[in-house]
Amino acid sequence: MESKGAKWTTFGKIEVASPGAMSAHAGPVDGTARHPVYEALCASSEIKDVVWNFGKFLVNREGQVLAAKDWSNDPETMLADIESALA
Repeated sequence: MESKGAKWTTFGKIEVASPGAMSAHAGPVDGTARHPVYEALCASSEIKDVVWNFGKFLVNREGQVLAAKDWSNDPETMLADIESALA
């Protein structure tokens, strides 16, 4: 993957939405398969499709999804969930 001049390690592009899902800005997602991490996150939460790259998932040390918010939610809406998970 091209780093665009980044001075840190970059990772390759992955699909976060399922094929045929509607993205927030670009219409239908192409036919490539969603990455297995996002398959598991969406299967374990109320978010069934990530429609934009600002979807948020709070995951505990055991890999369980504790909370999930879509792109339209401010990250601060998860503050109580984060504090609870750290308690």
